[in-house]
Amino acid sequence: MTIQTVAIGGDHGEDFDIVGIGSIVFRATDMVEAVRINGTHHGDVQGKETVVLNLQKDEYINHLVVYESYDKKKKETRIRGVELATNLGRSIKAGTRKGPKVELKGIRVLGLGGNAGHMLFNCAYITSPTMWKPQ
Repeated sequence: MTIQTVAIGGDHGEDFDIVGIGSIVFRATDMVEAVRINGTHHGDVQGKETVVLNLQKDEYINHLVVYESYDKKKKETRIRGVELATNLGRSIKAGTRKGPKVELKGIRVLGLGGNAGHMLFNCAYITSPTMWKPQ
């Protein structure tokens, strides 16, 4: 079993720790403005919220796509869009989903964290292969 910790995006706001996911919701305009994990909000209040994805027992995120962009004027790397899906076929999408992206399939997201300020700048996650099951 291999466990990886990966960060995508910039480092312009305040870090928040990687935590296991029981529920997740994103807030977005054309950029991802914020994320709320397990009821804790990180980021701005602009934009529209996605539906809340409350993970069921034995449900986990197995597909994650993060779209990045770079603001030359502010010299900031930002999270432009995000898509995630679970092993039970449920999904949520937020922001603009085009441009440079990092896509992970066939994984098991064990936790999510990152960096946020006036928007979501960084998405950090811990993954393992889907064959791994917690004891």
